[in-house]
This record gives sequence, structure tokens and C-alpha cells, in this order.
Amino acid sequence: MTADGAIVLVTTSYPIDGDGREAAGAFVRDLAEELATRVPVRVVAPGRDERVEAPRAGVIVHRYAAPDRPLSTMRPWMPSEATAIARVMRSGLAATRAAVATGATLYRSRPDVFGDAGALPFPDDSVDAVLLLEVLEHLPDPRAALGEIARVLKPGGTLLLTMPFPYPVHDAPHDYQRYTPHGLEQGLEAVGLNIRNLRPRFSAAVSAAVLLNLALSGIALIAARNRHPSILIAPVLLEILPLVNLAGWVLGRILPDWNAFTIGFVVIANMNLISPDPQPMKLVAMRSFGSA
Repeated sequence: MTADGAIVLVTTSYPIDGDGREAAGAFVRDLAEELATRVPVRVVAPGRDERVEAPRAGVIVHRYAAPDRPLSTMRPWMPSEATAIARVMRSGLAATRAAVATGATLYRSRPDVFGDAGALPFPDDSVDAVLLLEVLEHLPDPRAALGEIARVLKPGGTLLLTMPFPYPVHDAPHDYQRYTPHGLEQGLEAVGLNIRNLRPRFSAAVSAAVLLNLALSGIALIAARNRHPSILIAPVLLEILPLVNLAGWVLGRILPDWNAFTIGFVVIANMNLISPDPQPMKLVAMRSFGSA
């Protein structure tokens, strides 16, 4: 969002009036015009030269003279009012509209940057730290996202990643995978990230208690939703939840842990080299909005 509340769409293609060669960006234009019915929209896109256009009410297009320039090479030269960037997702208008709606309505999110995790709108070696918290399982191409994180991290930059392991399907239908510790190691090392710490998020006893509570809560919810006769015992199930929590907390402190069973993992990883020139710190926190 900009200071005036506008959404900024940064894209590698946007139609130029009367020029059919830019038709590939038509879905971006359609999205911009749809969003402009509710909020002002700024579009940053390539053109023959640098100029500002106002093709539709509520839409302003800032052209830069580099029609073949990859988005990943762009530096933060953006127009002064563009204090934030929103990247149009490559998967097209329908997926972009759905993801924007999910982020706005389900999570009530107003991100500084809205983008495709597999094509981050940041230049190489430009970010000090990335937070990837409960996101990787929602990405249809997690390896591409990890590769982009490695690309934008400065030498010596840090990735903090969390991911559930045994956990109910959530944010369906955009819940695609779970990784074991070995899968996380393989994926991170393949893109050049060095793992400093990889640990279970909770002990086996606490994880068992969380999963049992999730199962009981889910059963009670389905019984109520479907008006199943078992709804009569739903209050009993709900009364059990605090006891399960207490049992998990106590057992987690008196029993030896079993690292093979945990509800999730926490990973800290770094790029291998240390940057010689300290720069102002930039942090990227990524959140899944229902589509990648």
C-alpha cells in the first residue's frame, strides 16, 4: 500500500494501448481495473521509454524503459509514492483474485508486498532475513520458493522457517505437503542454504496432546455442522480439552522425548558467505494467501 492507500502492481507485462505485442499482460490490466473500482491502483511495468500513463480511471501506469529486463534485476528506484510493492502472480487473473480475496477476508492482511513466492519481486542479495512461518506446505512448488529465498538473501543472511509435520489439512485446497527433517535438509542445501539449527517444535508428549485436541475439536465441529446425534456428547469432548492440555504439559516435562514424533519443525539457515559491507537491514516476512 502507498501513502494514499493505493495498491501497487509490479509486473513484467502490461498492455500498451494499440500495441498487440503486450497482450500477454491483459490479465494484469483486468485485475488493475477491477481493483480500481475499490482503491487507487499504481502499475509498474516495462515500456518503450520511461513515462506515466493514466489509461483508466483510478489506474496510473509507471513505465520503465526496459521491455526485456527480468523483474529480479530491478533495484528499488520505484516512484516516490510507491512505498510498497505488490507483485501480480504469474498464474493469472483468477488465481490472483482468489489469493487477494483470501488474504483480505480470511487473514485481514494488508501486506507491504503481495507476490509469488516462486518469483519474488526483490533484487539479488537484497534481504537480510526471511521469515517463512507455516508457509512452505501451502506452496505448489516449494523448491522454487526456497531458490528465490536463497537468491534474495544477502551473503550471510538468515532464513527462519517453521513447518507443521503431522497436522490437519488446512487452507484447503492449498495444502500440498509436509517435510521430514531429512526433506527439509535436502531442500535447503540444494539451493545453497546452510542449516544452523533444525529442531522439533514441541516434544512428543505435547505434540500428542495437540493432535488429540485438534481431533476432538474437529469431531465436535463436524457433529454440530451436520446435526449428527453425537452432538449430544460434544460438550463432554470440549470439557476434555483442558485436561488433555494439562496432561501433555506435565508428561512433556517428566518423560524422555522422542524426536521422531513432533507436530512441526523450526529451522534456522544461512547463506554461506558473510557480506563485507554492512547495509541497512531489510526483513521479508512471508505469509500464504491461499495460492502461490
